[in-house]
Amino acid sequence: MNIFQYLVYLGIINIVFGFLWKWIIIFPSTLLFFLIKFDRGILLVKAVGSYILVSLTGLMTLSALKYNFSSFDWVLFSIIGGFVIFMGFSSNAYEQRQYAETDPDMWDFIEKNAIFELILMGGSIILYVLVLFFPFIAINVMNEWFINAIFWIYDLPVIGWLIGVGGVLFMITILIHGIIMIFSILKKFFRDDENKSTDIILDFDNALKIFSNYSEGDGKNAISFWLSIVTKDLFEMIFVNFKGRGPRLDLLSNATKNKGRECAHITQAFVIWNVQQLLKNKKGYKKQIKFNIADFEALVVEVLGEKNEIITWLNWFRAKFDLNNNIDEALVHPQDWILVYISLILETLIDDEASLKEAVGDFDDDVASKLELMNSYVDLIKRQVRLL
Repeated sequence: MNIFQYLVYLGIINIVFGFLWKWIIIFPSTLLFFLIKFDRGILLVKAVGSYILVSLTGLMTLSALKYNFSSFDWVLFSIIGGFVIFMGFSSNAYEQRQYAETDPDMWDFIEKNAIFELILMGGSIILYVLVLFFPFIAINVMNEWFINAIFWIYDLPVIGWLIGVGGVLFMITILIHGIIMIFSILKKFFRDDENKSTDIILDFDNALKIFSNYSEGDGKNAISFWLSIVTKDLFEMIFVNFKGRGPRLDLLSNATKNKGRECAHITQAFVIWNVQQLLKNKKGYKKQIKFNIADFEALVVEVLGEKNEIITWLNWFRAKFDLNNNIDEALVHPQDWILVYISLILETLIDDEASLKEAVGDFDDDVASKLELMNSYVDLIKRQVRLL
């Protein structure tokens, strides 16, 4: 078995196993875990699937080595098999992040289980090495059935050829996706301040995109305007470009955490809070735009689901700023709302005291700058009212 045949077999393993595992195991188990409300159960299924796939890769590598007796071939084939496993995990991570750009729940899932994914990948590489030296840990009825099925499919006259081509294309795909993912990770480690800011802004903008797809005629465009355009303008006014002079607070280049999506949700909640005050205090505006704050919340739930960060932060602002909810604490003056919002963004992006001081600069002691920012914030909200 030469290297090309070996790679084709690895591609076939991934295609056949992926298809069967998805339809026979993952879909039914996902439905079951959804019904019993056990979201993390899918992680167990993923771990078992990884064991089987890695075992098959190890057994296929040993099978290929039967026909290649030199030490060089042994090392080469073993490294290739491990590399394919690593690139497969990297490719899956890339595809998950691509999908997550349109599904916020997927972002939550990825972030919540990031450590598990890292352990699973490292454990899979270790398992692969162990299988090469101790094959008995991978020998069981299911793995033997898969191995026999793969050889049988590959030997079929037409289907085998098509599956073989698919195996080659699959290997090329995971190689490309894996390389992209690796470079994106390396970029995060070796990026400069400008790239760091770009990553945060990109995540921030992606969180807004899902609220910007409503047309003029569907009745939701005004709500979409506040949740996307106004949210972006407010954030950029403070942290990107304040009156053409660059960022008023150089937060993004001093950030120690890349949480652009969280910043977007906090900002959207803050914007909704401001709209709530407009609707309460400016009766004519409510008649003009023909929606209420419940419509905002309904759209957020429609897009993000019942449990989401925007509603959580909106309730936080209500508890912090609303006189009726804030009877036990000193009431925050409306002029200071923007300062509370800024402090939340600071806490979200920076957890290092030195970086925090660098980002804030002399802002805390500069009363004139604070007043200017407060006025700009009020003007921004007034300007949006006139536009609608």
